[in-house]
Order: sequence, then C-alpha cells, then structure tokens
Amino acid sequence: MILERKSKTDLLEEQLCRHILRESLDTGAVLPSENMICRQFKVSRVTVRRAIANLADQNVVYSERGKGLFVKSLENTRRIYGADVLTRNIALFFHRDEYTLPVIFGIEDVVKNAGFRLTFCSLGEGYEQNARNILSHAKQGIDACVVTPMEMTPYPPVYIEMFRKLKNPIVFDADPPDDSIPSVRTDDFAGIRQVMDYLFSLGHRRIAFVGGEPLTSSNTDRRNAYRSALAECADAEPEIILEVREYLRNHLTEVLEEYLAHTAKRDLPTAIVCSNDSLAETVFRILSNHGLRIPEDISLTGYANLKCAYQTTPSITTVEQHPYEQGHRLGELLLKLIFKQEIPERHIKITPTLQINPSCSPPRKEI
Repeated sequence: MILERKSKTDLLEEQLCRHILRESLDTGAVLPSENMICRQFKVSRVTVRRAIANLADQNVVYSERGKGLFVKSLENTRRIYGADVLTRNIALFFHRDEYTLPVIFGIEDVVKNAGFRLTFCSLGEGYEQNARNILSHAKQGIDACVVTPMEMTPYPPVYIEMFRKLKNPIVFDADPPDDSIPSVRTDDFAGIRQVMDYLFSLGHRRIAFVGGEPLTSSNTDRRNAYRSALAECADAEPEIILEVREYLRNHLTEVLEEYLAHTAKRDLPTAIVCSNDSLAETVFRILSNHGLRIPEDISLTGYANLKCAYQTTPSITTVEQHPYEQGHRLGELLLKLIFKQEIPERHIKITPTLQINPSCSPPRKEI
C-alpha cells in the first residue's frame, strides 16, 4: 500500500487547527502572525500564506490588513478538522471512588481498539478550582472528555462556561447543563421505585428515606421516586425524610441520633431507604448501637451495590447501577462525537437492578 505524503501546507493547516482546537479559541481570537508562524513551524512565508488561504476558504480563519489573523469559527474548525487532527487522548474528569473504576474499564474496552488512550483526572472540591483544572488539562490536547459534575444543580456559571470551551464533552452520572451535551447516567428514579415496590411487597407501609440534599439530578430523582411510590400506595403512611448535608456521615449521625431520641419505638419506620450504600452502612451501625435489629426491627436498603453493603451482617439490600455498562456506552458516545457520527440517543439512562440481600424482611409486629 502506498501512503500519501502530506505537503508542508497540509501539515501546517493541521497544526494551526490543532492550536485552535486545543486552546478552544472562539470567534475573533487572535492567532500568531505570519512571521511567528514561520519561525515556530520552520516553514516559508509562501507555505504560511497558502495554508492561511486554504483555511480562510473553509471559514476557519480570516485576516484583516494591518490587524492580523483571527479565528472565524471554532465550531467550523471542529466540524472540518476535529476528526482529522487528533491527539488520540480522551480525558476523564471523575471523582475518585469505588464506583468509578468499572466505568473506566468499560470506556477503555471500547476506545482502546480505536487507538485512543485515557487520562484520568481526579476532581477535588470547589467549582471554580475544578473548572480551572479541567480547562488547563484540556489545553494540553484532548479529542473528547467525560465530566462528572460536582454536587449541584442548576449548574453554576463557571461550569456552564467551562462546558462551552471543552471539546466533545459528555456528562456522566448527572443531567447535562443543556440538551446539546450528551450524557450517560443511571435511571435513579427507576432504581428507587424498584426498592419501594419490593418493600411494599413485604408489607412495609411506614418507610423512611435517608438522602443528601436535593442539589443534583440523582438526589432529586431518588427522593422524587420515594415520594411518588408513597403517593401511589393507598395505605402508605406519611413520608419520613432525613436529609443529610452532602452525604456527610458525621451529619447523618447527628440527624439520625436526634430522630431516634425524639421518636417512640412504636412510631419508628419499619423500613429505611438510603440513597447510597455508604449512608446505609452508617445507618446500620447507628441502629445496632441503639439495640435495633436488622431486619427483625427495621429493614434497610442502600444504593450502588458497593463493598460497604456487604461489610455488615446481614448484608444490605442495594441497587446495582451497572457501571461497566455505563462506561461501555460512554465509550461508544465518545467515538461517535470524535468522528462526527450520528448520535440517535444523546441522553442515555441505564436501568438499574435490585440486588436483594438479607437486610429486609416483613415488618415487625411490635418493638
């Protein structure tokens, strides 16, 4: 097979476009002068002018006499050159936790066969700092990225601006800031409804919900599913919601201890639904310290099917979110974005599965 060798003009066009894409330069952004391009890329002025003329014909750049060279359209640059000028690098901006690893494996198993490598970047605390770190890393050259937003909806302005500058972003584990950005997440509403339907089938009607503040789509969906299930069950008792600040275990201890101190044993819920396994494990230990048996006195459920759900005796009924499958779907979306293929489904929700463990039983007769 004879490979076509690219001319100096073609190579320079790609290098200039790579600069625009890497820096996410918007319309009107200033590009290096002809002299600077000649020195930086070690090409002649004739080559520079040919490359600029070709890019101008494609509405990528424009020049103004006496003023310089400017970007005409970042979106047009992405459309024309995005799949041709590749770094072969995909960035994952995730929180570092147990749930993330199988997601990464799912992504990797798809994109590695297309010749892409993954860069994992752990997110910290603080919206502005995270946004700066993400954009700083993206400027080093990426073809696409996956971002797990911090715990807040609606999105803060700094994040909306960040997404506008990222190349081929996908939101994971949350709803995106707008419908144009693809997303993959668990159908959290369906997950909690499975839990509630299971508890109803056992005979529970006084059910409490322990969850984080409704600042994210996942928190909101899980709480709404709990409320919806109660509303649709004719003989269910009124809701009992114990809200925990940002999923903090210390705050959960304060909230639950206060609730137990002011609630008679006969009025305690017969089941508690927790919005994640970490909270469920903490609830398990607090209830045990108060002499309450699980599941004989109170049934208990978690969410996410993490290791901590199996570190209690009995192990905790939970919800499997299929993180590897989510990663696999993320990988497919990433390649479609990079190669500008049609995306029939931009917002993917994976249906979770109830994982029944011994922490649930029919409700107690009395305490």
